[in-house]
Amino acid sequence: MKRSLLLVFVLCLTTGTLVHADELADLRAENARLKAENAQLKQRIGQLEQHNQQIQVQVQQAQAQARQAQDQKLAHYLTATITGGGKSVTTFPRPLPVTRGKARHTSYQFTGTTNDSTVTLTITAGMSPGMFRTAKALELVVDGKSMDIAIADYNSKRRRSGAGSRTGTTLYDETVTINLTREQLAQLAQADQITGNLGVAELGLGREDYNLLTVLAESLNIK
Repeated sequence: MKRSLLLVFVLCLTTGTLVHADELADLRAENARLKAENAQLKQRIGQLEQHNQQIQVQVQQAQAQARQAQDQKLAHYLTATITGGGKSVTTFPRPLPVTRGKARHTSYQFTGTTNDSTVTLTITAGMSPGMFRTAKALELVVDGKSMDIAIADYNSKRRRSGAGSRTGTTLYDETVTINLTREQLAQLAQADQITGNLGVAELGLGREDYNLLTVLAESLNIK
């Protein structure tokens, strides 16, 4: 009887040891599998981080190129300076786009700051027969809709009679000052076609004029 009990006890111990050994082997195999998966995940994470860094570098390069292109575009049309009152912008003088009228030595130029409620447009004409003298407003047609902008100031300086003219016509140096609201400039910058009149001069904007208006509005944060 004692021998039988001892034999049963030994068999139980042996069976338990075998089961424990199998479980331990399974755990070790599972641990090895998890370690392998973890290593693969770490490798994949490293690859993704490297790819993300490459994307960030590409984005930074693209942004730098875009800023450079924008700066070059701005430099073609205007100068901008940062002051305590915001950004001050002045466009380079451009010939007034006169399509009909005796225009000589004409130019137009915008000035303004990001904090101003208006943008100043200055139009000049040298040796003019008085094209702008009768004008009360800059009369525009913007995409088929009328926009009249009142003249804020007009000055003329009479030249010597006949100076610069074979016919003896009295000529003038004229300066017209016009103040545009930010809303008006926004409309002009977004327009597809702008024509108009200033006194007896008929106007029709070209591609460079539209580009200037767009760049000016962007520089003054006008949308």
